[in-house]
Amino acid sequence: MGYYGDEISFTLNFENEETRTLRAKIEKGWKKYWGHLVASYDGQKIRLFFNGEMKAEALAPAQKIRSVADAQVELAAYLKQEPAMALANLVKSVRLYPQALTQNEIQERLRELQAQVEAGKLFPDIFHFNAGPYLHLATPQSINLSWETDRPANAVIEYGPDQNLSQTLEIPEYALIQEATLPNLQANTTYYYRVRAQSAEGQTIDSGLLTFQTAVKPEMPFSFCVIGDTESRPHVNHRLGQLIWEERPNFVLHLGDITDGGFQNHKFEWNHEYFTGITPLASRIPIFPVAGNGEADLYWYKRYHRLPDHEEFYQFSFGNTDFFMLNSNVNAELKKGGRQYEWLKARLAESKATWKLVAHHHCPFSSDEDDFGNTWKGEVSTQGDPKFEDLKKLYESAGVQVVFYGHVHAYERTHPLKDGKIDQQNGVTYIKSGGAGGHLEDFAPSHAWFSGKTQRGHHFCRVDIVGNVLGFKMYDLEGRLKDFFEIKRP
Repeated sequence: MGYYGDEISFTLNFENEETRTLRAKIEKGWKKYWGHLVASYDGQKIRLFFNGEMKAEALAPAQKIRSVADAQVELAAYLKQEPAMALANLVKSVRLYPQALTQNEIQERLRELQAQVEAGKLFPDIFHFNAGPYLHLATPQSINLSWETDRPANAVIEYGPDQNLSQTLEIPEYALIQEATLPNLQANTTYYYRVRAQSAEGQTIDSGLLTFQTAVKPEMPFSFCVIGDTESRPHVNHRLGQLIWEERPNFVLHLGDITDGGFQNHKFEWNHEYFTGITPLASRIPIFPVAGNGEADLYWYKRYHRLPDHEEFYQFSFGNTDFFMLNSNVNAELKKGGRQYEWLKARLAESKATWKLVAHHHCPFSSDEDDFGNTWKGEVSTQGDPKFEDLKKLYESAGVQVVFYGHVHAYERTHPLKDGKIDQQNGVTYIKSGGAGGHLEDFAPSHAWFSGKTQRGHHFCRVDIVGNVLGFKMYDLEGRLKDFFEIKRP
């Protein structure tokens, strides 16, 4: 039994060497992705079902099935086009029944699985974390974290500067999604921690022993990594997470499209896709996100994060750098006079930081092939989203050095730009880093005047800030260096 593209099939081998094969076309899965595939043989007919509906049936001889006494389930997949994928990313569960299921039984089983997916549960009946622990907003004195259990639970966080875990924070309320702030910490210090959860029935789980590091003091060097568009490939963001962990950054900037479409009615995209891929990293390295169009309703975005200011747009400081994180989904707010524009203008004017860096999801500059005009069909591309015209002028006048964004699933670095020209001394460098899991995109057939480097492929970036020097590197999915540059401030 298997599927390829939009076709499913089932072949049954009998002891007399006869075979029967069914094939059928299928439509898009439930909630875009999910398919429940069932094949049955009742001694007279073989049948093939997809998401509760019978798609094909045929008469079959009343013969014994070959090797029924020692029947085994073998799983295999052709994954050449997804080199980081494991079979478990594709096939979530398999069952072999000793009898042919009726259509009603198949539909009942489908409803059970759909309920599990709707709730974001990873397992049907095991008490488990289905999100986190997930670190975010590290400061010199505190850190925030969140987690989710598959059923209401209270929790205790044990933590401390060594493995004795001498401090505790109790969360007595029973809830699914929980969040907490660990206060009164020391700057630039490694802490150990463990989250223990208990259900109302008395079942217990714990996260295992984990670590985090608080933010550095203003004069200290630090590093951070950048990813964007993790979307629906947990196997890619998990692989990038392994590479990022090897770098041991202080934190990670996430440029949005955390999910492909994780709105309120698509919770599973957070649990089954984002958190399954990112948690090994995010339980040790804090994530500072912006919202992409994939989570533009902010419903789960706000429930899984505790961020400062308005949460959907906010500022944080790390070392000698101020970061300004925008929600670029609200177009009117990005124009002069708009809420985020005026907020950013005021915050930039107040900032005394050596480095002023901005992050949002959508593209001020992009030389991709078709997001802003199909260049292969001769259409004129706007080479970026026009809604950023006012903000680009603000970036230039307010002394922003680098702007990070994603949205287009590729890597691109511009030359330093100011007043519509390349300005190596005073320009703003724009970094498009949308390669952490979304379906890869490509570039226009001709070079764009502003573009300094392009790369099609999954990737992450690393930034090191040491005083008045900013060093930048980009690595691909194999950990190979693909781009680098350096900015020195006077």
